Amino acid sequence: MLYCQKILVLSFIVVTLLLSACVDDSTNETTTMTKTSLDTEIKRSNHTGKYHHVEGCATCHDITGNSINIALINTVIDTPSNGPKTVRFTARTGPYSFADGDATYDGVCEVCHTQNKHHNNDGQDNTAHMDGTACTTCHLHDKQFAAPPMPYTQSHQTHLQARHVNGMNVTCTTCHNYPISAPLVFADLLPLATTTVCDTCHSPGGTYPGTDGLLNAALGAKANFKTGGIYEADGLTLKAGKEKWCTTCHDESPSVINSMTASITNIGASTGYHYVAGCQTCHDVSGDSSNTKLVNTIIRTPNSGSKNIVFTAQTGSKSFADGDATYDGVCEACHTLNRHHNDDGHDNTAHFDGIACTTCHLHSKQFATPHPESHRRHLYLHSSVSTVCTTCHNDPLADPLIFADMQPLATTTVCDTCHGGNLLDPIAGAKANFINGGVYEKDMVTLKAGKEWVWCRTCHVI
Repeated sequence: MLYCQKILVLSFIVVTLLLSACVDDSTNETTTMTKTSLDTEIKRSNHTGKYHHVEGCATCHDITGNSINIALINTVIDTPSNGPKTVRFTARTGPYSFADGDATYDGVCEVCHTQNKHHNNDGQDNTAHMDGTACTTCHLHDKQFAAPPMPYTQSHQTHLQARHVNGMNVTCTTCHNYPISAPLVFADLLPLATTTVCDTCHSPGGTYPGTDGLLNAALGAKANFKTGGIYEADGLTLKAGKEKWCTTCHDESPSVINSMTASITNIGASTGYHYVAGCQTCHDVSGDSSNTKLVNTIIRTPNSGSKNIVFTAQTGSKSFADGDATYDGVCEACHTLNRHHNDDGHDNTAHFDGIACTTCHLHSKQFATPHPESHRRHLYLHSSVSTVCTTCHNDPLADPLIFADMQPLATTTVCDTCHGGNLLDPIAGAKANFINGGVYEKDMVTLKAGKEWVWCRTCHVI
């Protein structure tokens, strides 16, 4: 009986020592815990294996109590991909903490990682991310260290992973205070509703996002951050009602990031050209495209299915439409009935190959032909004259509003050879009619009212 009593006493002492070695996550100090509080912590941790392949305390902790690491972290962890790994965890911040950023990769928060954006066990990501900071400030123990905050996962991934703006280099401290003791308080020490941290990149001014600014339910960055983001589950497709999301930065009050001002567009104003329903028709709104201007590497065309797009230069080879036989330019992949640059090359007509199409076909006008009625009459419908763009314009078209004699429309004499009379006359003047809609009705045959007798007489003596 005395022997059994000694065994019971020794067992009680061992259990007491183990319980007293447990560490409170909120401090650097070893804390004495009762069995009741330990049971509560174990239940609160709720390790189910959903994240991190952790199904019990023993995966990370030495339940015998013999570890020299704090919080009884194992000195060797059996990782799921790389076998046993040595772990040093003697401090919560700085060297030998969760993931301290050195080249030994022996932190408890990096020995298992192989596909992370940060802190992989071989350093292949090569990206600093809160090195030497207590990871459990954001990646909570009782949430199995899942990415924080749980309701806003997609929004965080968009900020930290997307490559929308070259050199943007967003990190946690771009938005949050450091050290991140309160994730819901931002770098200006204000909560989401009133912080101005978002304003620089998300541009609350201008036409978009509209009423309530960044809190606008449809297009406001703050509102969408809290409600699941702007993308569908694929992380690429904008949700219904968010098609004008891009214009929140690219409107008349554009965002400015690292001294880079966003380009201005009014793509929301439909002109009935090019079947463009929104930015994502042509652009990769996730920011992952290898093409210039984030043009999609594949565009779903209205007539010919999906087409590969190579757009790595504004002019020359692999530009808008470079004239080669691959027909993979962004300005030719959809065309089937054009006079130039169709998707199968059947027109076989050179037309400013390798020149920036947007010099004349403006993005803000959905690439419509400028003054279309007047241009069509010049280029196609007067059989006695062989007219091309450079008959009137300078070549290359550095500025389409400067003509071949380097003069603007009001003073150029380029028009004089073909057109007679007072060219600025509002009724019969060629220059005046060129910019005010032309002289023909939509059928391109019937002269508009008031021009029936005077227009032809500007060239022909009757």
